[in-house]
Amino acid sequence: MNKDAIPGRVSTDEVDTVALAASLLFMHGQTTERTVVAARQLGRALGVPVRVLPHWDELVVELDHTSFSEIVPAAPLGVDMGKVLAVQTIVHQVCDGAVPSAAARPALVTAGGMPPVAILRFTVFAAIGAASLGVIYGVYDVASLALIAVSAGAGALVRRWQGKLGGNPFLEPLSAATIAGLIGAIASRLHLSDAHRDSGVLRLSASRPDRHTDRRSPAPPLCRRRLFCGRLDDAGHLPVPCRKRAA
Repeated sequence: MNKDAIPGRVSTDEVDTVALAASLLFMHGQTTERTVVAARQLGRALGVPVRVLPHWDELVVELDHTSFSEIVPAAPLGVDMGKVLAVQTIVHQVCDGAVPSAAARPALVTAGGMPPVAILRFTVFAAIGAASLGVIYGVYDVASLALIAVSAGAGALVRRWQGKLGGNPFLEPLSAATIAGLIGAIASRLHLSDAHRDSGVLRLSASRPDRHTDRRSPAPPLCRRRLFCGRLDDAGHLPVPCRKRAA
């Protein structure tokens, strides 16, 4: 950060507040376009005309009509729509004057520290989502749907455990897909259901995308990576699938 490039009327605290809001939105599931718009709106409300340039693993915050720029580490690997909603609410309240500018940063810090949803809800929603996907793909018998739900629930437990440990972001969907494949193989061996079809649905549900990436995102590698690195929303919601650009 080049503090000398900041005009005297602009405080670094205000820039940091905008950067914090943008990073929280970007890391927890907001679309790229809406993150940029929210940051610009908050900046105007705080008297800081900024623009945010998203990249993989970081955000670049630039102050309009100056040479100032700040790089904020932000890897968009998770999805927690509860935090996104809390941050968006704070941004709107600051813009409307309901929350004073001085209280914006403490409120954002509180929103960023919100705990994830309980593991039971996370597991149940993963099971429901996978079973619903099975119905979409033509699985209607109860035994097969139960098999899919159990597989997805087990995968959710493993993903949550590995998420707490940190490390390689690709390990979580890989582990969930491995569990799905093993359960599908066992079901096929025991002739429990139409396992050839069900195992495909199991693997698909285990590696579904984690969040929607806006088509006009300036960082298209995010979409390609997220097509594999799938996670259920940490707030227990089912995210909208990511869509590739048309050729």
